[in-house]
Amino acid sequence: MTEINQQQKIEQKLSLSAKQLQSLQLLYVPIFELEQSINNAVETNVVLEYEEFSDNTPQVENKENNFSDNDNNMESYSENFSDDYNDNYNESDNYDNAEKQKKRDNFLANITEEVSLQQQLLNELSYLELSAKDFEIAEEIISNIGDSGIIETTLADIAMVCNVELEDIERILQLIQSITIPGVGARDLKECLKLQLIAANRNDEQLFELIDNHLQDIADNNLNFIAESMKISLDELNVLLEQIRRLNPHPGAMNHENKSNFIIPEAEIIYDEELDDYRLAINDYYIPKIRIAERYTNMLNDKFLSANDRDYLKQKITEAQNFTASLALREKTITKIAELIMNEQHDFWRNGAASLKPMTMAQAAERLNIHEATVSRGCSGKYLLTPQGLLEFKYFFSHGIQNSDGENFSVTSIKEKIRRFIDSENSDKPLSDEKISAMLKSEGIDISRRTVAKYRDAMEIAPAHKRKLIL
Repeated sequence: MTEINQQQKIEQKLSLSAKQLQSLQLLYVPIFELEQSINNAVETNVVLEYEEFSDNTPQVENKENNFSDNDNNMESYSENFSDDYNDNYNESDNYDNAEKQKKRDNFLANITEEVSLQQQLLNELSYLELSAKDFEIAEEIISNIGDSGIIETTLADIAMVCNVELEDIERILQLIQSITIPGVGARDLKECLKLQLIAANRNDEQLFELIDNHLQDIADNNLNFIAESMKISLDELNVLLEQIRRLNPHPGAMNHENKSNFIIPEAEIIYDEELDDYRLAINDYYIPKIRIAERYTNMLNDKFLSANDRDYLKQKITEAQNFTASLALREKTITKIAELIMNEQHDFWRNGAASLKPMTMAQAAERLNIHEATVSRGCSGKYLLTPQGLLEFKYFFSHGIQNSDGENFSVTSIKEKIRRFIDSENSDKPLSDEKISAMLKSEGIDISRRTVAKYRDAMEIAPAHKRKLIL
């Protein structure tokens, strides 16, 4: 006879609200795609408008006044979303229009390198300090995500392969879903579409009901049946269907399709002669300025407004406030990360890669008092225009090695030293990895011959015997 026991189990689970998910998704989006996200929000929310189209408010140029209608809501939302966000940070001065126009031409720079969806996800995870077991679980999940972005097996099967509980798989899956394109990592089409709606802050109960219960009816064009079942008119149904049609059933394909050939930096590091120091300039040229139309907030004071219309307006205003607050949090977070990089790497701006200081994302998170995953999302696909060229935020994060004098060197700076040794070597007698290791040790950097070989291979530099043959 089977014995049935009751047990109490305490466990921690990651639970994110729709507002939090939206903020994370907007933080993940690079600046070139942010414009489309904003345009979609304005298109789907009647109370949002572009500032230049405001009926009774002139366009605001001062960044401190942006989202002025939502300051109170943004502040409370910022506190509720995460105590980690520090509200006291210095915003950079805006450039005048002529200077912005000049920079616009310079910002269209390098061609991006295309990588697979799976490799992109693994790259993102590599910047998080996951345990070995959690990373193994993540790798197994990602290996089962097809090019469309949908998981092609069951979570139970993945749990069996990894020999862990199903709850562990679900926890890591939620992490993967939070750091990538909305909809990627979904278990089926329904979840894929709903994740996209949540990311766009369109978590309408009727839309969810339509997806949960009537996808096949939509495919079969049984619109009358759907309208009757949901107790709505055909016109109301068509409005919902239009929003469904805008979703992408294959979000993983976005990794390759319609991918911009251009990189637009989020910010620029500029040397200011008057200050005799470097300063940060945020690039907001491509970000549309939006606001909540005052006429709709005034309508709430209309005593003749019906209860249904009042509820609808309140919902849309709340969604708009959440969206503008998420935009502000995105800018704040990216600004904080960029400022930390600028302040940490003064020697790099002047001297290049050999002077790059080591810094991990965990260290940056501790310095900024935010979560490491937030740093990772804030760096993903984001670029800085610097005195040393256009560089990805992630370029500035690497582990370091301490020399005998207690001085820290980043892996990037060590690679640069290896490159310089090789560039200045005698072409008739190239430096061996053992010799380079000895040269580094003479500078107090104690790394083995094998590590030198690994770094050299990573830079795609041939070993000594092949360099001699080539020369």
